Amino acid sequence: MNMKISLIGKYIDGIDLDSLEGRIKFQKSMYLLKELGAIKENFTFTWYIFGPYSPDVARIGFDFVERGIDKEIPVSEDFESKMHIFKEMVRTNLNESKWLELLATLHFMLKYKYRGLSKEEIFQKLIEHQPYYNNRELFEKGWKVIHTFFSF
Repeated sequence: MNMKISLIGKYIDGIDLDSLEGRIKFQKSMYLLKELGAIKENFTFTWYIFGPYSPDVARIGFDFVERGIDKEIPVSEDFESKMHIFKEMVRTNLNESKWLELLATLHFMLKYKYRGLSKEEIFQKLIEHQPYYNNRELFEKGWKVIHTFFSF
């Protein structure tokens, strides 16, 4: 079965794609959903200012804002359960875009950019790249969530 959904309108509610914060939330949501296996589209993410970034995902957001096009993308057959996992993962009292950015950044660092580095080395790389995450308690919380939902 080849399922497709209109992701923005139905599943990623309340994201203002006209704002930088909204675009960050959208990018990081799409990255994490792809890494959870919920999305089957082969988006390529690279390292950028706010962590993982995909020009293709940016184009989908732009098309939605500028032209009202909500592109249908292929999703896994267990999409709903993966979406539930995603919602559990991102549930927090913190600023949602910063939390999504932290989780996506930690995941990208651990899986692609700095594979094999220690926890302390990852923390140092994180604050080197994004100094506003120089908060050990926040890092520990993000580290725990990422390791709860992903294995490296």
